[in-house]
Amino acid sequence: MRLWRAGRGIWRLRDSAGDCEVAVSGSVVSNNADTLVSAAIGGLGLVLLASWQVADELAQGRLVPMLTDYEVRPSAAELAIYAVYPAARHLSSKVRVFIDFLAERYRGSRVFP
Repeated sequence: MRLWRAGRGIWRLRDSAGDCEVAVSGSVVSNNADTLVSAAIGGLGLVLLASWQVADELAQGRLVPMLTDYEVRPSAAELAIYAVYPAARHLSSKVRVFIDFLAERYRGSRVFP
């Protein structure tokens, strides 16, 4: 059984031989990392999450890394950064500066094409 995040039934991976896509399914579906980590610790299957989301569990031996010869090849939507703020005529200067920083920092990258 494999665990996967809601709406993500395909894992896009890359190794030295190139890109591959693996269809995954399972009886546990969640878009909450804590839920998926708990399920994986409980032995319900594999989970694909960012290393920072499972760092403590890996360090304490509760989870074991798998597929270490592969790197994740995320979609553009998974890399996107969104600034969510109330619609208003005038943004506070702090919010405006932060949004401008994000736009400049990531312009031309896969985050902001």
